[in-house]
Amino acid sequence: MPIIKTRQNTTDLVAQYFGQVDSLFAMAQMNGISITEDVVPGNILVAATDNKQVVNYYIKTGLNIASEPLPIDNTLPHPLGGIGYMKITNPALPQSNDFISS
Repeated sequence: MPIIKTRQNTTDLVAQYFGQVDSLFAMAQMNGISITEDVVPGNILVAATDNKQVVNYYIKTGLNIASEPLPIDNTLPHPLGGIGYMKITNPALPQSNDFISS
């Protein structure tokens, strides 16, 4: 059974272990995960090869698909998002951070 590696997401996993991205929903269902879920490195994946030629190529060449790139200095990135990074300003009141949502 394949082990999830660092920087892999669900599309990386389905391409590498099923051989085709068309099997994304089947892989998610087999493993009880969402197709957009952040997968945890080190967890074991249940896989059923759909395209043996592609999967055998990755095994033979030792390639691992991991689409989340590292920064140039190879440090893990800190996510820049969430409520702490959001700000809506009013051009008419540049000193104000207040807004009304309806």
